[in-house]
Amino acid sequence: MEDKSCKDCLQIENLKNKLEGFERGLKDSEGKGYDMILKLQDRVGKLERQGDKNEERVSMIFNILNEIKDSVKTIADKIDNFERDPPGSETVVVLKDDIKELSSRIKVLEEKPAKKWDETTKTIILVLVTQIAIFIISRILK
Repeated sequence: MEDKSCKDCLQIENLKNKLEGFERGLKDSEGKGYDMILKLQDRVGKLERQGDKNEERVSMIFNILNEIKDSVKTIADKIDNFERDPPGSETVVVLKDDIKELSSRIKVLEEKPAKKWDETTKTIILVLVTQIAIFIISRILK
């Protein structure tokens, strides 16, 4: 019996050693698993913080885009208003009228020398005709 009990003792001892090895391996695995969990928690925390920052940036970019959109709409409205009713359009009409008046006055001034030339020509012709008539009458009366 002793042999059997010794054999059993050896087997029990071997099983006991194997069990202790498994327990040590399990504890080591638990420690490694715990370390891995801590690392993963840190990483998840960093990613969450980075996600929050990115969300804030995206929100800020959309706000800026909305402001740009509003500014572009305002500029487009101003351009449309300018095209429909340019500023100083009354001034432009007044200037056009003034230009027409000045143009007619310039024409009158340009025509004055021509009229004077025409009158001078008429006067010279009248003087010549009168001289010729006087000459002819003076010859006839002599």
